[in-house]
Amino acid sequence: MEGDLWSWMQAVQEEIAHALGLKVLFSSDTLFEVHDDVNHVVDLNKLECTCLGWKSTGLPCRHAIAVFNSTRRTVYDYCSKYFTVDSYRSTYSESINPVPCGKPAEEEEEEGTESDNVHVLPPCPSRSPNQPKTKEAKREGPAKRVVFCSRCKESGHNKASCKAAL
Repeated sequence: MEGDLWSWMQAVQEEIAHALGLKVLFSSDTLFEVHDDVNHVVDLNKLECTCLGWKSTGLPCRHAIAVFNSTRRTVYDYCSKYFTVDSYRSTYSESINPVPCGKPAEEEEEEGTESDNVHVLPPCPSRSPNQPKTKEAKREGPAKRVVFCSRCKESGHNKASCKAAL
């Protein structure tokens, strides 16, 4: 949580710094126009901005923060509930039980000993990404054109790789 807490606090601080020079125009108590490189509309009732940054992250974007600065509101009151301490506590309030692997104990007792268990091996390493699937796949491509050397007039190489003596 500390890493997550630090990263989202840092993200909010960066947005606060970017919001400092933005011009805010009041349309109503909850609707604002913010002038950045492009004009954006911030709706505090819906907790959204036309840049879609607020909606996608759950953290207010720089345009919303500019509105909060102009209206003397607190940025942290408009962050998603996901970022609250209560949410963190409720997430980890229940214990997390390990997932049993293999058969349940009741089935093992009925079937016999532990030697009946099947051991699953890891998969074989796959081919490298540059390796063609088969040799046939390599041949199926378009026919290559024949290259002729402009110096010796022979096929199969060009002037740069020509080894003929002059």
